[in-house]
Amino acid sequence: MKTKSILTIIILLITIGISAQKKADIQQIRKWYGETKNKIANSQKQKTQTPLLCTVFERNAYKNEGAFHLKQEFWHNFEEMNTQQGLEMVILNAKKSFYAEYLYHKGELVFVFFKDYLNEFRFYFKDDVLIKEVKGTKVGEGMFTMTSEEAKRNASIYMEQYLSGFCTPND
Repeated sequence: MKTKSILTIIILLITIGISAQKKADIQQIRKWYGETKNKIANSQKQKTQTPLLCTVFERNAYKNEGAFHLKQEFWHNFEEMNTQQGLEMVILNAKKSFYAEYLYHKGELVFVFFKDYLNEFRFYFKDDVLIKEVKGTKVGEGMFTMTSEEAKRNASIYMEQYLSGFCTPND
């Protein structure tokens, strides 16, 4: 009986410790997100001597509207350009379809936000492991769905694109 009680207390303490660590990790990710969004905002204002550089790709740019218009922004720092640590955020904006943000910290995916006209998904990662998932659905099925595995796969594709050297100046 005594052994069962001690074991229960140990399991409870471990569970509390893991929960507290996840909360601390999520708070840190939110801090990195805020810092990165501030650097992006400052870069958009300054135009010179910016904290981050942006490489933009647009599809169906001539219409600048519609379900097939997609703008991809790769936000990266100059000092570590085209290294895994250089990529800080990828923003995808298909105005009529979806919006997504992929946040990287020191080359690792840490957060994904995805939204279509009905759904929102937030995925928090640490050491390539999902630590929290938040889904919000307004009414019915949205145009898109997203799983944490799809988010990781997409993030890996964007990192590969970035590392391929397309952001190198004077190409």
